[in-house]
Amino acid sequence: MEVSSTLAVLMEAERLRAEGVDLIDLGAGEPDFHTPQNVKAAAEDAIENNFTRYTATSGIAPLRKAITEMMSRDFGANYDPSEVLVTMGGKQAIFNAMATLLNPGDDVLIPSPYWVTFPEITKFLGAKPIYIDTEQNDFLLTPDLVSQAITPRTRLLIINSPNNPTGRIISPDNFHRMVEIAAARDVWIISDECYLYFAYPPAVPFTAGQLVEDLRSRVMICGSFSKTHAMPAWRPVTPASRRWEKKRSSWIVHSPQSWTAPTPAASSRSRASALRSTVRPLVPNAACTSSPTS
Repeated sequence: MEVSSTLAVLMEAERLRAEGVDLIDLGAGEPDFHTPQNVKAAAEDAIENNFTRYTATSGIAPLRKAITEMMSRDFGANYDPSEVLVTMGGKQAIFNAMATLLNPGDDVLIPSPYWVTFPEITKFLGAKPIYIDTEQNDFLLTPDLVSQAITPRTRLLIINSPNNPTGRIISPDNFHRMVEIAAARDVWIISDECYLYFAYPPAVPFTAGQLVEDLRSRVMICGSFSKTHAMPAWRPVTPASRRWEKKRSSWIVHSPQSWTAPTPAASSRSRASALRSTVRPLVPNAACTSSPTS
């Protein structure tokens, strides 16, 4: 596995700053606002009240419930807390999901440009990254491109909308059609929705949780607090799915027990507090990316 190019840029930026260079680091995906005060207060309150013990492997119940309430409130997508898992970060959620699904020799469809971690996890697991070039279509993934890329060995399709790094957003109709195409050919889908709320008019946020039941049962949604709530050092992320439990999804979680946050348990409570308030005011001018939809 190659060294993360994102972290390599971060370390180089730190080295240059130490030498007195004035620069702007565009490597890591971090928002330009701070962690909301109610989130920090909830973490402090949890520590003061000694909420510092081991937590359930799938995440504390109030946090998982708050996640389902957020999905219902913002998107009309109904999930049970038992379908939500809390991990140590988006990368771990995606890694564990891919490790659950993939065998050596499987093909993984990755739209290009892409987050640099996707192909590295694929290769680490002995699978083969198959890149879908979107530049020919103004960097927008389409159902036709997905259909043309699927092979008999395709096991997984990764969809990232809003996309990192292009910012492009897939329309609900096209998203629906892509999942239909993949499901019809027994391909599973990971929907990376870490930038879900960073959609600006005329675009609107769309989650795979809004798909019809038969389709969303083929999808694992991976969300994150790092972007929407400015919590990149607090770690947990929230994968949600229907049928992934049948694919050993209970294995794809890790109990948050060693973080850079104040304590794992306290951090979980702060997330529950974050989700009880709307996300949109935190993301400047969000309808909930500046790129057009298609």
